[in-house]
Formats: sequence, structure tokens, C-alpha cells
Amino acid sequence: LETKTSQQELKHPPPISTMKISITSILVALISLPTNSIALASPSPTKTQLKYFDLRGAAETCRILLALGGEDYNDVRYSFDPTTFKSADFENAKSSGDLKLNLNRAPLLVTSN
Repeated sequence: LETKTSQQELKHPPPISTMKISITSILVALISLPTNSIALASPSPTKTQLKYFDLRGAAETCRILLALGGEDYNDVRYSFDPTTFKSADFENAKSSGDLKLNLNRAPLLVTSN
């Protein structure tokens, strides 16, 4: 079957309010890793966790989307020394295996799925 799309439909997509997509499903789709990496992860929490340094940056968009969506989540922030950019909390999380799901990098979004 062929579908015909008018030029007007291409220029004017439907308003966001009519789309039935949750913020969590968007974040999970954007940050998901292949399923063979899941075996490296520590046990899934019952509540969504966002792990990043105690600053804005790569995780700020996720924080904003979670807040706009009214999602309940744990915002795990790693403190760091602003003069050396070293973080003992982050190093401890890496050595304990908390970040293995993302190859010991941050940010990391961990869901119960």
C-alpha cells in the first residue's frame, strides 16, 4: 500500500500534546545499551536513577525532562574538587561496579526495566 503525505502534513507535525509518549520512554530509548551489556549491571533499582557529577552538563537535559514529566527518580550526584576536577565519589562508584553498564562513564540512567 502506498501512503501519500501532503506537503502541509510535512510542514506542520501534530502538536506535542496529542502525542502519547512518556518522558521516561524517550530517555530510556536515548540512553539504552544493547541487551548483552545488561549482564554487567548491578541489580536494577526499583526507582529510576540518574548518575552524574554535581553540576550541569550532559545530564542536565535528562534532569529537565524528568522534572517536566513529573517522574520520581533518584538524582545521584558525584561531588568533585573544582580545582583538580577529581572525584573520589566517582572513582568509588567505578571501582564498585556501579557504572559498568556504561563502561565506567557518566551520565548513566538506570531504570527498573
